Amino acid sequence: FSWQGIDTDGSVVGYERETDGAGMSTAITSEQFTNLSEGSHTFRVRCLDNDGAYSDWATRTFTVDINDPPTISITAGPSGTIDYDDVTFSWQGIDTDGSVVGYEREMDGAGMSTAITSEQFTNLSEGSHTFRVRCLDDDGAYSSWESRTFTVDINDPPTISIDGPSGIIDYDDVTFSWQGIDTDGSV
Repeated sequence: FSWQGIDTDGSVVGYERETDGAGMSTAITSEQFTNLSEGSHTFRVRCLDNDGAYSDWATRTFTVDINDPPTISITAGPSGTIDYDDVTFSWQGIDTDGSVVGYEREMDGAGMSTAITSEQFTNLSEGSHTFRVRCLDDDGAYSSWESRTFTVDINDPPTISIDGPSGIIDYDDVTFSWQGIDTDGSV
């Protein structure tokens, strides 16, 4: 804070200041306060002239609200390459100076939705997927996005077909042929 007293019929000879009602002290024309606690604070100052008269108090009230944004972590869910297409993610938000009031999540950039602390996604297509989530605190601040990328690669087993005789036959020379088919690779 900085201040200046003016005396139109003399001179200012001193100042008194008070912070949050904690006593008065003679002060110069500025003062720095550090490490103030969160919450409401009141600073006031008055000046003294050479005739011994004090001015009215000049007052400033302000609130310190250092809103540390919340943090979030994904606590469960796939990563790397998986061979299934139903996944569940879980997450937890933490707010050190308040409370978490909501979450937003997104799968593969497909819009955001408010969500609880876990969600299941089913029948995902093969390929790369990205899940991300963030949280909102009671002061309106969002955490940064936490994301997880994974790849669905379901290894379907190959199939085989066989041609040749079956049941009871009345000949002794037989021929069999077969063919293997792999829909996601080669036999």
